[in-house]
Amino acid sequence: MEPGRISADGLVLRPWRSTDVAAVTAACQDPLIPRWTDVPSPYRREHAREWIEEQCPAQYAAGTAAPLGAFDADSGDLLASCGFVALDRAAGEAEVGYWTVAAARGRGVAERAARALLGWGFGTLGLERVTWRAEVGNHASRLVALRLGFQLGGVDRAARGGDRRRDMWTAVLLPGELAAPAPDRPGAPGSAEARRAATFGGAQPTLAARTRDGTPFTLRPARDGDRDALAATFADPESAAWLQDSPLSPRVRAERTLAHAAQGWARGEAVTMIVADAADRCLGYLKFWQPASAYPDEMGCGYAVAPAARGRGYATAALRAGADWAMRHLALDRLEWYAYVGNDASRAVAARAGFREEGVSRFVDLGRRRDCWRAARLRTDGED
Repeated sequence: MEPGRISADGLVLRPWRSTDVAAVTAACQDPLIPRWTDVPSPYRREHAREWIEEQCPAQYAAGTAAPLGAFDADSGDLLASCGFVALDRAAGEAEVGYWTVAAARGRGVAERAARALLGWGFGTLGLERVTWRAEVGNHASRLVALRLGFQLGGVDRAARGGDRRRDMWTAVLLPGELAAPAPDRPGAPGSAEARRAATFGGAQPTLAARTRDGTPFTLRPARDGDRDALAATFADPESAAWLQDSPLSPRVRAERTLAHAAQGWARGEAVTMIVADAADRCLGYLKFWQPASAYPDEMGCGYAVAPAARGRGYATAALRAGADWAMRHLALDRLEWYAYVGNDASRAVAARAGFREEGVSRFVDLGRRRDCWRAARLRTDGED
């Protein structure tokens, strides 16, 4: 079964030809394509030739896949690869996969191509279920799936992806769920999901800040070299009194913090910022996270400062600078702060950083049953 020509929305999707070898070879020099797909790296002309002239015809003949190229309808230029990377017509199931030529990104090519492909799959092929998978961290691909109407299912941990194991996002689309282009659909350009995908799709930034007395410091990504300083902070009795209870040793807790920092950024669920002095020494950390029950435009926040850095304005300046960044770049409407009742130092920090106290959450389960002060900062604060 070799698919025919699919024309839609300024694109032509068709089976690969020998004349496409040069274009595919050039496109796959872009490091992002092998980073997020199973494309070999370095990519050579013989890889393109073998795939187009041997692998694709074999898959067409066996009916196990439908790899297609997406080309500009007017110029004929290659814009993307978009096809069913796995196909089982007897079961009515397929898996969609796509990549976009670097010069064509930002023009909705992957979305338009996949929408045309899916329409053909549900219509002509009679598919009953299409899956999508992408390595955790591939926010551009995830955003396309969201715009198409895929229902995100979760993370398939340590799944086999090509020649290695990696955590994979998974999603499913059923007949009748293919979303039409609309400005108010999830993930639409300019939406909160699109803004957050753009942020988490890049490297975590380093923010420059100053304390009230002008002392410079940074809020930077966590590193392995921060382990000892974090462990010392977790071991400090004052920190232990107000942080969530943990059965882990301070050392292991520090290692988990570093591991979760990388995972949280890749998944787009949390941001961990290390408070570092002018000599780049870790003075503590600030974290924003997505509670499971929260709206997409809400996050919680928490922080801890090393004993030697307390009382010098780092916590207030870090929370203010971090919150400013999070509200803008994570498209938040609300940022929540909690602290156990009695943690007067944290309460004062939140107030100075612009959080408005809302009351007491009684008997909250944050490691143990204790009442918590609750405060929030809204995107609209300062407008009234």
